[in-house]
Amino acid sequence: MARGESGRMVIEVQPDLKRELYGQLKSDGLTLKEWFSTQVDHYLKTKGPQAHLWSDAHATAESRS
Repeated sequence: MARGESGRMVIEVQPDLKRELYGQLKSDGLTLKEWFSTQVDHYLKTKGPQAHLWSDAHATAESRS
């Protein structure tokens, strides 16, 4: 799959899945871009190369409470 330098990402999904996702996002008051950005942020914090640093800092902060 080609990966360009722009900020655009293109994926292909089944039409019924797309319809269902857009319907749920609309009822939640979200755009696909907002939802996707939130999901990416969470994924990178928990799975990315520095996830252990974020987890360690979070655990240290909780232990101080």
